[in-house]
Amino acid sequence: LLRERRQFDAARQLVQQELEGELRTVGERHPDAARAMEFLAILESAQGRNSAAEVWYGRALDVYRASLGERHPTTIRALRNQNEFWRRRGDDAQARRFAEELVAIAREVKARPNPDSVVDNDLAWFLLTVRPPALRDPALARELAERAVVATRRAWPDALDTLSLAEERLGRLDIA
Repeated sequence: LLRERRQFDAARQLVQQELEGELRTVGERHPDAARAMEFLAILESAQGRNSAAEVWYGRALDVYRASLGERHPTTIRALRNQNEFWRRRGDDAQARRFAEELVAIAREVKARPNPDSVVDNDLAWFLLTVRPPALRDPALARELAERAVVATRRAWPDALDTLSLAEERLGRLDIA
């Protein structure tokens, strides 16, 4: 709310207090501390302090990877945030590096026998919307979205939307 009202100093102070509390209670290598680091990155980026944002985003991602693993939904979300951060900064090479990592993760995830509908849907949406468009893979996105739809018994609107977009991108408008 404070960020939406552009009260960045107050928001930063609250998030820094949260981070300090997390560091005292759970330590620097805990996902809760990483979440606060990521919030600081968002605030810094919103104010054009990209160097500080880069540091916070990097620290948060390192903690997520170490504590949750490479394929955890939170780690994947942090990778997407990194991709978007670099894309907004105009650093296409860095953005592409994160995008390619996410595409590789999507291919690995597809091969897993026990799907996670949140991860499947998140990666499917990414594969349909990633920039540059050359990295888009609507066929793989369709497979992942279909798994999410099946896993949720067709009850999750987000997965149905993703599947519909995948079908549209594949030119199957009658199914979309």
